[in-house]
Amino acid sequence: MRPWQILPRAALWLVVAAVAAAMLMPVIDIVIHGLPVLSWEFITENPRDAGRSGGIASVLVSTALITGVSLAAAVPVAFGTAVLLSEYVPADGLLASLIRGSLDVLAGVPSVVFGLFGLTLLCRQLGLGYSIVAGGLTLACMILPTLTRTMYSAFDALGTQYRFAGSALGVSRMAILLYVSLPLALPAVTAGIVLGLTRAGGDGRAALHQRLLRPDADLGLQFRTQHFPAHLRAGDERLRRRRRRLWLGAGADHAAGRGQPVHARLVEPHPEKIHLILKRAQP
Repeated sequence: MRPWQILPRAALWLVVAAVAAAMLMPVIDIVIHGLPVLSWEFITENPRDAGRSGGIASVLVSTALITGVSLAAAVPVAFGTAVLLSEYVPADGLLASLIRGSLDVLAGVPSVVFGLFGLTLLCRQLGLGYSIVAGGLTLACMILPTLTRTMYSAFDALGTQYRFAGSALGVSRMAILLYVSLPLALPAVTAGIVLGLTRAGGDGRAALHQRLLRPDADLGLQFRTQHFPAHLRAGDERLRRRRRRLWLGAGADHAAGRGQPVHARLVEPHPEKIHLILKRAQP
């Protein structure tokens, strides 16, 4: 290696090492501070004494319920919007431009604003109260732009050749969508769902405004729960003496919300087998 090539390569490796260290430092810090209090009781018991003792069982359950409600509400709407934009609405039309512009605006709205929106409309105006349903619907509005954009990009990346081939064989548009476009776009659609799941599980600023701060045993519609980031925020502000328990809770939040791997590489139909898919879809 020539001498003048050593400095750029060393600088590149230095930057890579700095980025890797910045990503590993929070994980190492969480492990060091949270590992001493890790136990089976911490996972299976509910918080007691305002979180100073007990575990995080209700926090785990409530986070899963809120995330499930948000996905159940957002995925069908996002999928329908993506299909509408890619299959039925002209790409350069007014309706498509309005929908895409609205999605871009929603994607740039801070999560705090979504929390205030849910507090005003869902909790008070619609009478849902501070519940899992209200929190889940608020998070659904927050992840809707991400889901829709990802699914639309998946269908749009397929191009028009498969649609033209299916039309030439006399296959209906719905059959092409179900048997050709959807299997081909499934990896990217799955990736979008996982991204939405990650954001809904990890971004709790919207849930903070829903006052989801009280773990409870009742799992009804008015179940007042405690989302993971809300659990950590409340403990950090008011319960300074339980630092180690907060570190362990932060580790669970990091693993559930931000450490989720995006396993979206599903089995794709081989290009040579596309004609078999079209033949199967032909009535």
